[in-house]
Amino acid sequence: MQKQTNFGTESIRKLLIQQSIPAALGILVLSIYSIVDTIFIGQYIGGIGIAAITIVSPITFLVSSIGLGIGMGGGSLISIKLGKDDVNSAKNIFGNQSLMILFFSILFIGGGFLFANSILSGFGAHGEILTASHEYFFFTLLGLPFFMGQMMLNNVLRAEGKARLAMFVLILPSVLNIVLDAIFITQLDMGLNGAALATAISQLSGVLIGVILILRSSQITPSLVNFKFSGKLIRSISSLGSVQFFSQASMSIVVIIANNLLMKYGGDVAISAYGLDLRIMMFAFFPVIGIVQGFMPVAGYNFGAGNIERVKEAIKQSFISSTIIGILIMVTMLLFLDPILRIFTSELELIELAKVALFYFVVGFPLLGIQQVSTSYFQAIGKAKPALWLTLAKQFILIPTMFILPLWYGLEGIWYTIPITEIATTILVLFFFVKDVRSITEN
Repeated sequence: MQKQTNFGTESIRKLLIQQSIPAALGILVLSIYSIVDTIFIGQYIGGIGIAAITIVSPITFLVSSIGLGIGMGGGSLISIKLGKDDVNSAKNIFGNQSLMILFFSILFIGGGFLFANSILSGFGAHGEILTASHEYFFFTLLGLPFFMGQMMLNNVLRAEGKARLAMFVLILPSVLNIVLDAIFITQLDMGLNGAALATAISQLSGVLIGVILILRSSQITPSLVNFKFSGKLIRSISSLGSVQFFSQASMSIVVIIANNLLMKYGGDVAISAYGLDLRIMMFAFFPVIGIVQGFMPVAGYNFGAGNIERVKEAIKQSFISSTIIGILIMVTMLLFLDPILRIFTSELELIELAKVALFYFVVGFPLLGIQQVSTSYFQAIGKAKPALWLTLAKQFILIPTMFILPLWYGLEGIWYTIPITEIATTILVLFFFVKDVRSITEN
């Protein structure tokens, strides 16, 4: 069977551009919808609305961690199998990914509806914020299965080199979300319910687009037999996907802890500022995510094919591009902190606090690309354990620091933890990364 990818022969730089740009554009549009969503909520509902979506965001992070974990874990396996020209095994992987999405969908919807009040209170919501969070939570829950499916299908298409098609799984639903936000929030006055419903409908459209593309354009279009449960495949997908899962899931834990500490040291406005800055940083991060998502299938395919020098070249090119882009983004954001924040809200107290916090988010930005490429390298070549531990190391540094520094510095101490964590994590990740690259070169 003739391979439909050119990962083993094409110029590495050209491959990374071909894979990274569509991935980055997809993430860009996904980020734009998140930004526009926040603008609508901030301008038409106010700071309390931003606080509500910040309270609910750990659930969104957790669900995206499962969707991305299943998608990227299975995607890494699919890339390796296609590098070995084992298409049937790739189809079986896709079938078991789908079964995993179905299981978690049932689990989250059932648990979410049964324990909504306890969940939101535990996440730091009280009083007016708790009421607003309930309003946003209902339709968010209904959209969770589609969100997981959308993330999985996007990564499956990228794993077989179809980055341009994968882009549409994110772009078209994001455009739809923006349109629906305008209708539901500004025209129908549906408030937070409208924002959440718009997101759920757009996520459903993402799944429908992804399924159509898999059926029409993929070389791993499955048949019924490929949906047979395999404990071995589930474990393999979970093992490699655990990197992405724990990365995103640990972010949920960080946000929950941060929300509670921010409420203690700064009140409602501090939660709003934190949530606003998180969304801005997620938007700014899109080029780095694009580079990493372009890097992984190229590295995984060539590792599976035994082309170690091409893996090393992919690492080098990804390091250089992500660092340069990180520096440019940092400088740009530092120059325009105030105008950026005024796009989202006119509340002066919120703007001033968010400006202080955003500064500390931004100064460590150039290091993020190095961290992401290094940990993704381990995941791409099938080494789940080091990828997992290096991903968790960041949270092991961040969480204790977040508790300790506010004891001396109050609210400012929470912001100080961000650059401190980035520097320490980068040093740790590079140590193990360099050691492993030397090892595979010698072997």
